[in-house]
Amino acid sequence: TQSKKSKGISVVPEFRRDESLIPHDLYHLSRACRLKGAAAVLVDTSVEQGQEDLDSFLKEQAEATGQFPGPLPLIQKTPINSAEQVEELSKSAVQGVYLTLEELGSDLGKLKDILESVKRSGVEAIVAVSS
Repeated sequence: TQSKKSKGISVVPEFRRDESLIPHDLYHLSRACRLKGAAAVLVDTSVEQGQEDLDSFLKEQAEATGQFPGPLPLIQKTPINSAEQVEELSKSAVQGVYLTLEELGSDLGKLKDILESVKRSGVEAIVAVSS
């Protein structure tokens, strides 16, 4: 049987390690996000041990291949200032990257170059703009 898509809102939890806390069991947190219906998970890798956190999420999601519900898209939140950095990210198993215009110094030309690189790499982009 095929289930119908919910008409409700999509939830994308963001995980950012708080260095003052004891490390979490991220395998089970990733599994809970998947089983409870998250649309994706955003993992902040700009903090110490952030890449290890992302790797924990990637491991659990990879193990969900062929299961129901299947793996969630993982979005990496990290400072990106060049198209070369996007190309490096595309070699990992993340499906998206979170960019902020503020981190790019409001340089629209640089943003355009990075977004073109994102498109070529097959990774999706979320761009945060604030005023």
